[in-house]
Amino acid sequence: MLRYIARRLLLLIPVLLIVAVVAFIITNVIPGDPVRLMLGDFATEAEIAAMEEKLGFDQPFHIRFVSWLGNIVRGDLGDSLFLQMPVTQAIISRLEPTILLAIIGQLIGILIGVPLGVLAAVKHRTAIDQSAIVLALAGISVPSFWLAIMLMMVFAVNLGWFPTSGYRPIAQAGFGMIRYLILPGISLGVMQSALLARMTRSAMLDVLKQDYIRTARAKGLAEKIIISRHALKNAMIPIITVLGFSMAALLGGTWIIETVYNIPGTGALAITAILRRDYPIIQGSMIFIALIYVVVNLVVDISYAFINPRVRYR
Repeated sequence: MLRYIARRLLLLIPVLLIVAVVAFIITNVIPGDPVRLMLGDFATEAEIAAMEEKLGFDQPFHIRFVSWLGNIVRGDLGDSLFLQMPVTQAIISRLEPTILLAIIGQLIGILIGVPLGVLAAVKHRTAIDQSAIVLALAGISVPSFWLAIMLMMVFAVNLGWFPTSGYRPIAQAGFGMIRYLILPGISLGVMQSALLARMTRSAMLDVLKQDYIRTARAKGLAEKIIISRHALKNAMIPIITVLGFSMAALLGGTWIIETVYNIPGTGALAITAILRRDYPIIQGSMIFIALIYVVVNLVVDISYAFINPRVRYR
């Protein structure tokens, strides 16, 4: 197991380097001039040229690329053009709301999606099963931004139960910060629950057809025990896979939801950087998202061995 983990961690290096190269190329071919955005429409050509020289934008592409890649290898993602701070610091400062929002959204998805999928599989080809399928399709089909706006209008604007937007960090509000994340978490959790319900239903249907399930029923075991201890446990591997990748997507930045609710997370940071053509932030965000996906994928692979003892890594 340890050798497998060590090999996977070593694979992080080439993956992140490839992502870094792609990020640099993409940010240098998209239209827009960050220097003109920084200085405004009334800046003179001399001021623009001076700022380009200061930032190194006057150098040829290959020279800037070699210099930037050398900094990446040393762990330096550069400085934001607009925030006047290191990219790493800017991303870390926005992690708290994104992490908490991802956890809340995932928990809501699990609490709704997994029981719904199990119920649909147990009641296969009944009205309950069909209703669960319809709910899952509706959850996947409804745009997250539309659901977020509807929840905001009903529970924040009309009823006044929650704030309409913004976020207060734990250091200021303590557990009161949860009020700012309930509606965004539900907006994310509905889509997550729909995906989990479909995957759980499919995995459970495959397991419920196995011989050992029929044997357990023939031995007189209670249906609840068969479902919880035998069927669901053996159906967990595909469910864990979906959970892992959905969690990686949430941690990478819940861009749309953070924008709708004006939550200062990593997703909002990346969108603002794109609008401003803040190249260092855009590149750093892409590398950060790639790192999350690789690490979460490793954690998911390792979890297989604990869920299913037959899985072995060498």
